[in-house]
Amino acid sequence: MDAGGAERDELIAAFLADRDESCPGCGYNLRGLERGRCPECERPLVLRIEPLRSPLGVFVAGLVALAGGSAFSLAVGIYVLAAGMWGGSAAGAITAVWPAPLTAVFQAALAAEWIRRAGWVSRLPRGAQHGLAAACWAVGAGLCWLTLRRVALGWI
Repeated sequence: MDAGGAERDELIAAFLADRDESCPGCGYNLRGLERGRCPECERPLVLRIEPLRSPLGVFVAGLVALAGGSAFSLAVGIYVLAAGMWGGSAAGAITAVWPAPLTAVFQAALAAEWIRRAGWVSRLPRGAQHGLAAACWAVGAGLCWLTLRRVALGWI
């Protein structure tokens, strides 16, 4: 091993001597590591200085998309049901409203799963985190659109 590699391993070992840090590749706890590779997945490790970024940004973005979509779908359902009841067309309102609570519950379940897997998401590479948050927005917006479309078709 070259001198640079040995020095790098020493720095990594000193840094991880008393810290619980996870391997960016597999999540293995690297506390007490003595060399510059993860013993679980053999991924080489590098110490570097990076700007501080909020680990919650991507998590909050995905959660807002799913929880917001759920709340929107529920609000549409309540509005259509109330408008139908007050307008005298209760049967039409009930027929029109059924997709709204269904999509609200589905999006709420996805939001709960997003919360449950927050630790797993935070260990993914940054690009994968952004991709998942974008997928949450796509699902949230798509289900809201489907709710509005179905409610509009059922209401007419």
